[in-house]
Amino acid sequence: MALKNLALGAFALALVGFGTVSHAEETYRQDTVTQDTYTTKTVTPDATMSAPLPNTEASHVRVAPVLGTSSFANSSSVKTDRFGDGFSAGILADIGEHDWNFETGVLTLSSNTNRSGNTASVRVNTWGIPLLAKLNLSGHPHETVFLKAGAMPFLASGQDVSDFNVLGVGGIGANIPVGHTTSILLDATYNRLFNQSGDLTNYQGIALLAGLSFNI
Repeated sequence: MALKNLALGAFALALVGFGTVSHAEETYRQDTVTQDTYTTKTVTPDATMSAPLPNTEASHVRVAPVLGTSSFANSSSVKTDRFGDGFSAGILADIGEHDWNFETGVLTLSSNTNRSGNTASVRVNTWGIPLLAKLNLSGHPHETVFLKAGAMPFLASGQDVSDFNVLGVGGIGANIPVGHTTSILLDATYNRLFNQSGDLTNYQGIALLAGLSFNI
């Protein structure tokens, strides 16, 4: 009788142990699946999170109202006493999305200039249309340092001055992004008249401009 009770007890204990082991294995499998699912969701990024933010790409055309200072001389000499201070302003349009862009617009450059052999300064006002090739060193016009060169047909007026001619232009500058579609434009150019005819012989000078560039 005792042996029978012992056998029944051992059988009951085996059943309990088997159930415990089965429950433990099922719990482990569920935890493993849960962990794998969690890991999969963590490793695989959501497509909406990896998509680029809107308006981060520079548009094909950017427009920048600009304002600054200019200093010009109507002389072949580069002595500082030949250059008079003035102002510059206008609007620039930048066309292109990659390394090479085209720049145009309307600029006014105004300064008191000294002619060769003349100590009296002459006020000269010019209106020009820049036609420039621009190289973006970063390949992204919205955020870049750039070099540019080209020509600027201009109309000049002032005391004893009335001239239509073309300036050679070379410059350097930068675009510093301040938003998805805007950037601060900094621009410095050297402008030189190589034509010896007309009222403005050897007209040359620099222009420093700053403005806010908008994608359109």
